[in-house]
Amino acid sequence: MSEILIGCVVYNQSLPETRTYKSLLTQSEDVFIHDNSPQPLTGIESLPPKWMYVSDPSNPGLSAAYNRMARYARDNGYKWILVVDQDTCFPPDTLLRYRESIGKYPGIPLHCPIVLTGRGGLMSPLSCRRYIPSSRGMEIDSLPRSMVKLSSASIINSGMLINLEAYSDVGGYNEKVFLDFSDYQFVERLSEKYEFARVIDCECVQSFSNDDDDVRKKLARYRLFCHSLKHYECKRKPDKIFIYRVMWRRCFSLMVQTKSIKPIGIIIKSLIG
Repeated sequence: MSEILIGCVVYNQSLPETRTYKSLLTQSEDVFIHDNSPQPLTGIESLPPKWMYVSDPSNPGLSAAYNRMARYARDNGYKWILVVDQDTCFPPDTLLRYRESIGKYPGIPLHCPIVLTGRGGLMSPLSCRRYIPSSRGMEIDSLPRSMVKLSSASIINSGMLINLEAYSDVGGYNEKVFLDFSDYQFVERLSEKYEFARVIDCECVQSFSNDDDDVRKKLARYRLFCHSLKHYECKRKPDKIFIYRVMWRRCFSLMVQTKSIKPIGIIIKSLIG
């Protein structure tokens, strides 16, 4: 049996049409599909025998889905879980790179790729200070395919290969932080007991929801953003002010983009609700 279980979360998209399915998932890999869509996917009966499929129309978010997949992985003897979403495009040799990395560095709890936006910008990993990521000084060509400190890194969920013992050791994902900042919360939990993550020599491309120009979708997305961030558990209580700063920064940016004051109503309602 493979040491790695690939855990993929899908929502309102046909699985064969997703970037992740086309670029990473094959019949020879062990895969857990967690479907958060209102209606189950069609054609489930034709999925490969090594694949596990769970439909959850309640849409509990990413964190609950990852935790469910991790429990399944532990119960079935896997040592690592590779969490991915539906919108990441992986190069052909990705799994080989992961296996090489954990073979050389089995004591490192988290291995991740370099992730680029659809426009070519660096998305992950980034240096991070007070929950504000920055690519300053981190050119793609010079980004080390080596170790980054968990305490000062911003690493997105999709593409994280996580040791399941470490996953359990830090309590998994915070299910109240169900979407945005779920990755920050998990990495911060991991940093309390482990020092480094490894960046593998692999470049992926992630579609970015903020590229959507529909104002209603932007506002709805910001509402989810606020609801997720308000439950963030900071290591130090005074750090909560920096989480609020992130919410207000996004609010003002969205006001400019949408030429509307509606984002103010959304954040205030979220904070007092």
